[in-house]
Amino acid sequence: MSEEIYFRVPVFLRVRTRRALAKGPLSPSLLSTLRADLETQLQACSLDVAEKELTQKLFELVLGVDVRLCRIEEQLETIISKETEKFEKFKGVAMELGAQGFLVNKSDWPFGAEPESTTFEFLLPLVPEWSCLARLSLIAGSSDEVFHFRFQEIHGDDREMIHRYVRSRERELLRARKANA
Repeated sequence: MSEEIYFRVPVFLRVRTRRALAKGPLSPSLLSTLRADLETQLQACSLDVAEKELTQKLFELVLGVDVRLCRIEEQLETIISKETEKFEKFKGVAMELGAQGFLVNKSDWPFGAEPESTTFEFLLPLVPEWSCLARLSLIAGSSDEVFHFRFQEIHGDDREMIHRYVRSRERELLRARKANA
């Protein structure tokens, strides 16, 4: 087995399976789609740099509220329609996240002994929350204690946001280590 080495950071993310999306192409996250539109419109406007930054921050704040409202709407739809399979709840998972995939202790895996679904949605704790949708493959030869997942299919913007998040967490961990030394 060839082991790929990439930097991972310990995180606690909210994750849910997406069985309904097991086939077909994955779409970019809502934030990714709207951010591209916003950047195009901001470049066309005659605003100074500070005004553009403020507009972008306001957009991210409003979009963060919208993302949370979408999740509330999902929960209400599930309650009203009594369909338990329509939208699964997010479950907290401690993992080591990297740009290529993640490691999870089997004892921390909330979705059963062996992963049934390979399509997952997880939320990066950013402002606004960034929802990533990815198809994962379970690496053969994962040890008895951990599941090692690799991103098989993920939108480029989501992969870029994961990479940025991992780098920022890495900096936080290094600063904390330096402060404690």
